Amino acid sequence: MSKSRDKGRDRKRRHEDEAADKHSRRAGAGRRSILREYVQSFAIAIFLALLIRGFVVQAFKIPSGSMEQTLLIGDFLLVNKFLYGSNFLFGREKMLAIRDPVPGDILVFRYPYDPDVPQPAHNYRRIVGPIFWNRSTNWFHFYSPRDYIKRCVAVEDQTIEIRDKQVYVDGVLVASDHTRHADRRIIPPLAVADDSVSQVRFQRAWESGEFLQATSMTRSVRDNFGPVTVPAGQIFVMGDNRDNSLDSRFWGPLDKNLVKGKAMIIYWSWNHHRVRPWFAIWNKLRWSRIGTLIH
Repeated sequence: MSKSRDKGRDRKRRHEDEAADKHSRRAGAGRRSILREYVQSFAIAIFLALLIRGFVVQAFKIPSGSMEQTLLIGDFLLVNKFLYGSNFLFGREKMLAIRDPVPGDILVFRYPYDPDVPQPAHNYRRIVGPIFWNRSTNWFHFYSPRDYIKRCVAVEDQTIEIRDKQVYVDGVLVASDHTRHADRRIIPPLAVADDSVSQVRFQRAWESGEFLQATSMTRSVRDNFGPVTVPAGQIFVMGDNRDNSLDSRFWGPLDKNLVKGKAMIIYWSWNHHRVRPWFAIWNKLRWSRIGTLIH
């Protein structure tokens, strides 16, 4: 009799252990399933964010006064990235472009003289996107070339010349309500021998970026420039704040493949100079600029 009771208790214990094991496995599977859902959702969100940022729209902040008064320091913009195509996944070649930049467009682009990788290049190995591995420190390093914003003034095969701050494209004066001249002085062109100021020599020096390297030449091309012809596949850009803008006058033509997008709208504007009182945040907001279309 006692043996049958023992066998019954053993069977009952085994059933209880099996049930506990099944419950434990179900709970573990449930936790793994929930974790898998979170990981999948997170991965999909990152992929969609990168896809939108790479091909559709990207946020951009104005860091300098080169586009005043059109754009002010502290303006936050949305940039249309699908208008000119994207090279997000295809190197430097643009894909699926609707049209090319035209004079008057305000463009966000990669500064042409920034390298693709941090310097010295042998010290870094790219992991993915802007994330590099620094071989010297054995740690991660984040790097991406700088973004600039300027207005397109001329496109390929057009001839541009500046005479006493006045811009001429194909011999026609370009009038603009957006242009600002903060400095009334007019810097005369560099006075050198005739053979060194020939159009061919000037064009070559401009395309190779020589004006960035020589201070005297850099100053002389601010108010009097050219004439030069914009090469194929390139554009000429200038800041609206003409006396305070590092643009195509100084560093040369801009490759269209470096253009990231067209500025569309100001979605936020913050006056960083107004700091008192610190708690009056609403005093720092430029309410009238929020929602303004950019043109």
